[in-house]
Amino acid sequence: MRQKTAIALALLRDAPILLLDEPTSGLDPVAIDEFNRLIGQLSAQGSTILMVTHDVYGACHVANKIGLLRDGQIVGKFDAPPNGYIDSETVHNAFVRDAGL
Repeated sequence: MRQKTAIALALLRDAPILLLDEPTSGLDPVAIDEFNRLIGQLSAQGSTILMVTHDVYGACHVANKIGLLRDGQIVGKFDAPPNGYIDSETVHNAFVRDAGL
């Protein structure tokens, strides 16, 4: 409930830019789906959303750009095709490969 409240408060401010740190952490699957729909709506309305997350698969469904960070450096950049999604397997494989796993 704390995470949902924090997200609601951020949205009430009607800010043109949202900075979100692990926004879906602790949310159940239904709440995550609702959050993803909301992020899509905000983006379509022109809001800029910068989100830090470890959820590669979830990020690929809401982001139009993804940057992978390692030790504070961008080690990978991915762009969604027009009207499409970033391929989560490509991002996941790049992360694993860069980690030397």
